[in-house]
Amino acid sequence: ECRRLLAQLGYATMDQLMGQTHLLEFQKDKSNKKTFGLDLSPVFAVEQKPAFVAEKTTTQKYAVNQPLTSFDDSLLDQVLYPKSANLPRNFEFEVCNTDRNIGTRISGFIATRHGKTGLPSDSIQLNITGTAGQSLGAFLCSGITIRLSGEANDYVGKGMSGGEIIIRPLDNAKFESSQNVIAGNTVLYGATGGKFFASGIVAERFCIRNSGAIAVVEGCGDHSCEYMTKGTAVILGSIGNNFAAGMTGGEAFVLDPDSVLDRLCNQQTVEIVSLNHDEIFRLKELIVEFQTKTDSRCAKAILEDWSECSKQFRKVSPLTGEPNSVRRVIPRSSDRQRLGI
Repeated sequence: ECRRLLAQLGYATMDQLMGQTHLLEFQKDKSNKKTFGLDLSPVFAVEQKPAFVAEKTTTQKYAVNQPLTSFDDSLLDQVLYPKSANLPRNFEFEVCNTDRNIGTRISGFIATRHGKTGLPSDSIQLNITGTAGQSLGAFLCSGITIRLSGEANDYVGKGMSGGEIIIRPLDNAKFESSQNVIAGNTVLYGATGGKFFASGIVAERFCIRNSGAIAVVEGCGDHSCEYMTKGTAVILGSIGNNFAAGMTGGEAFVLDPDSVLDRLCNQQTVEIVSLNHDEIFRLKELIVEFQTKTDSRCAKAILEDWSECSKQFRKVSPLTGEPNSVRRVIPRSSDRQRLGI
């Protein structure tokens, strides 16, 4: 369709179309006071030079032996220990919101040295305080534990394959963690493993495309567990709209005392069911671990009234049958013959 439209305009490629502002017209809408008085003639002016050609203006240069600039770079000499060094190794740092991708380069070097299996649990422990910048623990590998006292920005645990990320409020925090956001949007985007515990609410699109991580939080925003394919998410508080949209794998346990899950959950590909005995036992184990590692008052209250609270949890999981919205594709006869079906 794009090629046909280009041909109608007299062009063969998008590059040829760039800069041809004489093809544009400004339609003035008198009913719209915000746009009626705009003068867009500078935007529509035709340049007195050949048509614009898109090209790369700079080339990114990167090498491992270049000067170190990021937060992780400053840790490499300390964390990348000789093979004979003792484990575990503990580090304590203060961070601010310009310290991004904490743990990412460290994970890369560990993966280079130890492969996809990484290191034993808690081999390297980063205990940090403050406000972490974007992508805390992105692509984290097995063997690294990040404990943050404070808060974090977006994309925590993006693409993580192992390790643990534990976030809790500062010890002197006056607010109730279960009523306040502690991590930003898109937490655990595309994660394939590891654990994430946050004593507080995480923002929108929590666990989107999660493909294997285990997570426990005290609440989440809109579109959480969207396109999830594997893993486990436990939400001990409120959820937002469009929960579990397009979810095709994994499981989510939601504390639903007010029976709002049916209204907030996108049930096109999932079903909402009660928990069986084994699931209740496994859920309690996860919440106990979460409370132990975060000192969550919310989790403590749930565990103290477990006989009643356990009845208020509901499980969201993919439909066992084929969703009505999914069209089964019947292979052509030639394809069936080729595939032997």
